[in-house]
Amino acid sequence: MGSIAITKQLPVAVAGLYDAIARPATWARWSSIHRDFVGEPPERLYSGASLVSTVALLGVTGEVRWTVAAAAEPNLIMLSGRGKAGTACEFTYLLRPVAGGTELTAGGDFRGPFLTGYVAKALEQHGREQLDETLDRLAALVGTTAAGAEPAADPRPRRGAARPSGGHSSEQAQT
Repeated sequence: MGSIAITKQLPVAVAGLYDAIARPATWARWSSIHRDFVGEPPERLYSGASLVSTVALLGVTGEVRWTVAAAAEPNLIMLSGRGKAGTACEFTYLLRPVAGGTELTAGGDFRGPFLTGYVAKALEQHGREQLDETLDRLAALVGTTAAGAEPAADPRPRRGAARPSGGHSSEQAQT
């Protein structure tokens, strides 16, 4: 079992942050661990919604079946995830307006039969680094949106979704 959490003051409005988190089409633009969706995710998250995404941590890529445990606009999104080999996680975004922007606390717990000892510690360390990068990217995306640019949806086709005809898609590297 492991746990990660970060609280950051971000110079953007609560509503913009919540909107970006709640719209899976934006995840490729800000989530450092998100790689793809399996099938079509909902346009916007709501309590009880489910989606499947591919994530990468410590060089390992896997599918996670997410259920939205709570979505209370504009302050809270809680996701419960299930992966292969008995892995599970809960992840929460808690947004609070403060002078000059938003205090965002993001974090969660993960567990599974192979997520103990050294592996759990490595996931915690890597997860914190990825989460820190994710929150910075999220703030940058929302700041761009606030300046008048609409965030683009993830241009990559989803696994299981039809590819556009007349060409091939190009995979974009995620950093």
